[in-house]
Amino acid sequence: MAQKEKVRITCPRCGQPFSSDVVRVVEAGDDGLAIQLAVGTLNHSLCPNCGFEGLVSWPLLYHDRPRKVMLAAIPGLEGMNEEQVWAAVGAQLQWVVSGLPLAAQDDAYLYQPRTFPSLEILAMVVSGLRRDAELDTAIKAAYRSQLLQAILLTSGDLHQRRLLFAENSDLADEEMLGVLNTMIEDSLQNVSLASAARLTDIRDDLAQYIRSTTGLQRMREHVTHHRPDLDAEALK
Repeated sequence: MAQKEKVRITCPRCGQPFSSDVVRVVEAGDDGLAIQLAVGTLNHSLCPNCGFEGLVSWPLLYHDRPRKVMLAAIPGLEGMNEEQVWAAVGAQLQWVVSGLPLAAQDDAYLYQPRTFPSLEILAMVVSGLRRDAELDTAIKAAYRSQLLQAILLTSGDLHQRRLLFAENSDLADEEMLGVLNTMIEDSLQNVSLASAARLTDIRDDLAQYIRSTTGLQRMREHVTHHRPDLDAEALK
């Protein structure tokens, strides 16, 4: 069972306020809603004034009881404290808990949701879970996909691209190289040569970045082993 709510939103195109129904809680066992969430079609609204259709940016919980997983998409999460996070999803958490058997209502995972700053990221995580990925693997894949989208927007700006690599070094890895290789193959099969060339440029740059950071890390380990007297700051 899902929890739904009517909310008041403003159209980003024409500025017209209107009411829209949004889902606030999705249970993993509700295949219809879970699939909509995973493919990114859940909580879309249509402006009655200008016809603009878009995603309603509203807090949402995803609950997978068999896996003991509670996830929350909370727009604006980065600037929130604990009280504000609870205000955003606390009522929905209580709603989920109240529907469980008494013996299950004390499970710790219910009160420690993994939080994400957007519904788009949550959707990618849920998509991974539905393909039987482990939670941490699905989360990392979602953030890696988001990073790749940001890299694609750099439009050949090598400095900006390298900056994104450096700021997300845990995601700019061999796994991303594999994703890029798959995207290149798909582009070639669809005879999208310009796209393939652009992706190849990004892949080659990422491969060079990985080689350089790996070599630097090995040098640091070597120096640390042979010169333990050196200050760690000197090796950065």
